[in-house]
Amino acid sequence: MAKKLLFFSLLLISCLTLARPGAAQVVQYLPLLVKTRAVPPGLVGVSRVVDARPGRPLALGSSLSGGTGPQPVAFAQPLAATLLAFLQQQVPPSETPGRELVMRLIRLEIEEQKLQTLARLEAEFYRMAPDSSYQLVARCAEKAQRPLTGKRETALIVHSQNLSDVLLGALGTGGNLAQWLPNGPRRSNSQLQAPESVGPAGPRWPILAEGATRRPGFYRTFDDFRNNQPTEADRLEVERYPNSNAERADDYGVAPYYREANGRRKPATIYWGFSDGQHAYIRFDFTYYRLLPQPGGFMFDTQAKLRSNGALYAIGGLYPTVSLKPRERYELDLDTDKGTPFLPGHHSLKPQSQLLNPQSRPTQLLIYRPRSAKGPAAHIRLAPDQPEQSLAAGEYLQFSPPAAQPLTVRLQLAGGAEATLPVLPTAETAVYLECRPGQAAPLQQVNVKVGAAAVLRLAD
Repeated sequence: MAKKLLFFSLLLISCLTLARPGAAQVVQYLPLLVKTRAVPPGLVGVSRVVDARPGRPLALGSSLSGGTGPQPVAFAQPLAATLLAFLQQQVPPSETPGRELVMRLIRLEIEEQKLQTLARLEAEFYRMAPDSSYQLVARCAEKAQRPLTGKRETALIVHSQNLSDVLLGALGTGGNLAQWLPNGPRRSNSQLQAPESVGPAGPRWPILAEGATRRPGFYRTFDDFRNNQPTEADRLEVERYPNSNAERADDYGVAPYYREANGRRKPATIYWGFSDGQHAYIRFDFTYYRLLPQPGGFMFDTQAKLRSNGALYAIGGLYPTVSLKPRERYELDLDTDKGTPFLPGHHSLKPQSQLLNPQSRPTQLLIYRPRSAKGPAAHIRLAPDQPEQSLAAGEYLQFSPPAAQPLTVRLQLAGGAEATLPVLPTAETAVYLECRPGQAAPLQQVNVKVGAAAVLRLAD
């Protein structure tokens, strides 16, 4: 009797061990992706892959190739890096501004159905726009299947071939410049990486609502700002002054004041920010900066500052030493009230030391048309493959192209003629172009002080 009890006890323990969830789960790694078909000529290459699948699971699916039930299947290396390496082997990434293509992966999975293997892919493709946002140019949904024949151990090879098929199909769609969407929606860098399919159903915060009125007043807290509820408008006074280097996006500095009950005016240093009725400003590093709208949020550019590094002893005494803190661009997180470095030149967040790279620092190109330059709206574009933007009398356009890269600004004139002007944007100073379509030289680069004053007049 004791022997029987021992036997059944061992049998029960064995059954429980085999039935324990995940006890025998071993990840099966896919072989390297290989080219399975020819790639059409003339495609634009992918510069970056973003994994935006819901939950970003490690496994792409499961397979019976292990012989002990369904086993998870994945790549040995990180997914985004694996896909990017394969895509760039087929078509090198474009180095032309405006053609830096980002693949946003929404779905990638494998499946086994009886004697069939399947792979499915859904993705969006974005190009970087001149204002450092990302514009949707293509969407795709791909499917590939192959029969599962021979030994089960060959299943992983077949899955890898299916994945190559759907990736090449996606590249053929997203990289086809002739089929790009002309006016696709735009996303910020943080939206691009958010694990969601097409886009948010609507603005999460009232400040993002389309057509939201910028009422004047102080934002005492971050919640006041994102809920678009400024207060104390009757106490707010704002002074504007030109920047010494005119390199900020808003082209002028601001100094807010508040009036006390006795009529005395004091600098406003205790507020999160304020609105002058047109624009919102954030207090950051003891300075107020204008918040620039971007898809799904705001960003702002700081001003270059001299900072003291202590003193240096030399013959004759102690001498103060200073260093220049370069201008930086930040993206405001509306959920956490944090400003994170926003570096479009690197497509990702980098350490502060990377900000010294001139090509990663923000630039400002402003094209304005004086109110006296009457006539129909002009049409401006920064590259032949980019959409036109209209410019009427009394308006100005603002761009942030890559630094230290030659650029040709194109102006479409009446009758179909085109005027061009080569410029070289830099991170040190803003570039101002005056547009007068009726003149012999319809586009002219002007002095920074002249341009800043002209744009400031138009902004008032």
